[in-house]
Amino acid sequence: MIDINVTKFPIVILANYRTGSSALAINIAKKYNLKYFSEPCHSDNIDKLDFHKMEFMRFYTQHFNSDFLIKFMPSQISCFNPYEEILSKKKFLIKLRRHNKVEQIASFYIANKRKKFFKLKTEKIEKYSVSIDTEMLKECCQSILRNEYLLNSLPYKEDMNLVYEDLGFISDTDHDLSDQPENMEEIKEEIRKILRWRWSSLKEHLVQSERFELSTPTTSR
Repeated sequence: MIDINVTKFPIVILANYRTGSSALAINIAKKYNLKYFSEPCHSDNIDKLDFHKMEFMRFYTQHFNSDFLIKFMPSQISCFNPYEEILSKKKFLIKLRRHNKVEQIASFYIANKRKKFFKLKTEKIEKYSVSIDTEMLKECCQSILRNEYLLNSLPYKEDMNLVYEDLGFISDTDHDLSDQPENMEEIKEEIRKILRWRWSSLKEHLVQSERFELSTPTTSR
């Protein structure tokens, strides 16, 4: 794993989905002996006070200036949580993304489809397939690309800019690489088809269609 030396606290990991952010956060939290919070205020618990969210709320309100580590996604920043406040103050900001978007979206889709978002090192290798839901694949593409846009455009300068493919083996964590489904290539091919629907491609397709219509001779009766 690459060497990460933090120079100030708290530590904020602002990441896209399926980038190894949990394993990275656990590793850094252990290295610096920090309290770690993983997405305590996400879009699904706006009106809920589950244990994880309450633990974070108590800690943050009582120990605002304490050394801790928090990880969340750009799309989770809202008026329902203090993420924007945290980002606007002194912190060590790590931005984490992934180069291979097809594999990233496939991983995100599979995790959501199975409701299984990580694998522990104690778990056995699993053989399985995942059915292809085109509408859900579209939503996953939108979610990953939206977070990528926010990572690039939010006005918070990072102290470190990391990429999943460069992290290498992450030690001191219970997480392991997830097993891929047997129909992984089929899923990735469907994602490639969706990603070809980008606006620039659609515009070019329209231009080509109009050229074809103009060049096609019409017959009159």
